Formats: sequence, structure tokens, C-alpha cells
Amino acid sequence: MRYDQMHFYIEDRTDINLGVNEVSAQIEVWQPKYGITLTPFTGFDIFANYGEGFRPPSVIGNQLLRDPDTPESKLATKEVGIQYNSPSRVWHFLASMYDTDFSNEIVFNAALAAPVSLGPSIRTGYDIEGRVLAYQAGQTALSFYASYSKIDHKLTDPTAGGTNPAAALPNTVIPDI
Repeated sequence: MRYDQMHFYIEDRTDINLGVNEVSAQIEVWQPKYGITLTPFTGFDIFANYGEGFRPPSVIGNQLLRDPDTPESKLATKEVGIQYNSPSRVWHFLASMYDTDFSNEIVFNAALAAPVSLGPSIRTGYDIEGRVLAYQAGQTALSFYASYSKIDHKLTDPTAGGTNPAAALPNTVIPDI
């Protein structure tokens, strides 16, 4: 379990007149994390994890000055996978897949422009990795490592952010991740 507490005190000393010159905000977030690993035989693990986290509101673009009650963006990730580490430590393989629910996908614009809220999203992905120890003499080792990751991303309710991304970002391409 993790607990984060953040206090913001922002004094606007720019030429931007938002009608608010200073703001004080506080965020408190509990973040549970769970995991389990089963080892049916030496070197082979089956695992599952669950964790929650957050991203604080952005100070960039005067987001907190515009709306001091801007909530944190929360995310929850579920992951399952397998891994193998040979007893000789020569071979390592890992494969995992995960889903992440994100409460508020945000696109950041130019340096002083306000971030744009796009609404909730889900990210689904997987990771594959492998390593082979090619040479070892004392503390000196040479390994070859390869990995591949893929993430699919989609907005689950693009209207929830209150902003039409195309209208808010007319010259910006919102990439698929």
C-alpha cells in the first residue's frame, strides 16, 4: 500500500490574466498494490499483479490556476505473465500481458498551453523478452538481450473529457500508442 499527499501553492507571476493570481491545492491518494507468484518448478514463475497509481494535475499551462479543484488522474493495471530463469543463469525468458484503465487521458500542447483532457482510456499491451549469457569470466559477463512490447490504446468515452480533441487541437495529431 502506498499513500501520497501533495500540496501545491502556485503564485502566477506571468502576464497571463486568468482572474486568479494564486492557488493552493491538496491531493491525497491511496494506491494499493497486490501480487502473487507461483513457482511450480525451479526457475519457472507464473505471476499476476494489480496496482493503482495516479498522475497529479499539471502545473504546466496553468491548469491548477484555471481550475484549483482539478482531480488527479487515476490508473489501475492488471498484469499476468510467465518467466523462466535457467538454473545456470544462462537463459532468461519473460512474457506478460496487461490492461490499464486510465481515468483521464491528457494531451499536452505547447509549453504554456493548458493540457487537454480527453476522458477515460484503456491500454492493452504485452511484453516479451529474452536474454542469453554468452560469456562469463569472474565479474565480467557478456549477454545478448532482446525485447518487444506492443500497446494498444483507445478512449473509452471521448466525450467525458468535456473537450473535442480535434477542435481543441486542430494542428495536432493524436497518435495511437
